[in-house]
Amino acid sequence: LSFAPGWWTPREMSLLNDFRMAMDELLESPDQETADTASGTYQELMSAVRQQKAQWTNTKDENKFLPDADYNIAREKQVQARLVAPPCGNLELYEVAGVDAVAHT
Repeated sequence: LSFAPGWWTPREMSLLNDFRMAMDELLESPDQETADTASGTYQELMSAVRQQKAQWTNTKDENKFLPDADYNIAREKQVQARLVAPPCGNLELYEVAGVDAVAHT
């Protein structure tokens, strides 16, 4: 899955990792506190998505949030990403240049 260039900044990657780690913790220990944490991290992530989408509303690039699929990605700037095992659970965290695979919850 690719997103429009520049969309996944270190802030969004951190929010994504926070949500994935919160879900790992919820699956490991399903209680109200971990559920509340997971819900909060989800809301933060979705808020970032809404902000990004809103910034392009009513512009010619409004539908470029998710660009058309293209199997020839050689012409695009590429960034290596890898999945790193979390402290607990199975949802791995993303590690990308500028973003360490650390959850901040």
